[in-house]
Amino acid sequence: MDKGWIKLYRSITDNGIYSVKPFDKCHAWIDLLLLAEHKTHKKIWRGKMTEFKRGDVCLSIERLAERWGWSRGKVERFLSNLNDEEMVSLNVHRNRTVITIVKYNDFQNQQTSERTSKRTSNKQSERTSNEQSNDEYLKNVKNDKEEKNIEAPTEQKDPIEEELDYLYDLLDKLPLDSEERKQASRRIGELETDE
Repeated sequence: MDKGWIKLYRSITDNGIYSVKPFDKCHAWIDLLLLAEHKTHKKIWRGKMTEFKRGDVCLSIERLAERWGWSRGKVERFLSNLNDEEMVSLNVHRNRTVITIVKYNDFQNQQTSERTSKRTSNKQSERTSNEQSNDEYLKNVKNDKEEKNIEAPTEQKDPIEEELDYLYDLLDKLPLDSEERKQASRRIGELETDE
């Protein structure tokens, strides 16, 4: 059990047991992973166009202390320990602290490829004995096209994939604690579970 990884949906933060305070160190580490940006993007923050990089957590020490039920000093010590262990790197600015998860891709990078391969294998397994094989389908389309002079249908993007792309983009634009973000996270969890 010491190898591999599991998905952890951001909607877990909506559960009552998640918000029991004070957090322990493991809980705080998981929270940092959940708070990290899942892709690099730019948005206006405090009146300035700011780039948020994949794996960055942009919250103040005070905000983390409030979120975790800790003192400011305990948060600073915890982050310092993570920095010493090379789990995070800290970049302290005047108006914000940027915590970068050092190996963020180790936690999140395989999701897209595995989701795509899982979706592909599910579609193949759903084929029933009554369905035509691809070769038979293409022959029939070719025959129909020759007979009726019509065009073959174009392949459309999977509606679930389109909705997931939309929701991930939406998450980038919503404030961390907004109800809309929680709803989008829940919907992502539902869609990925259905796959």
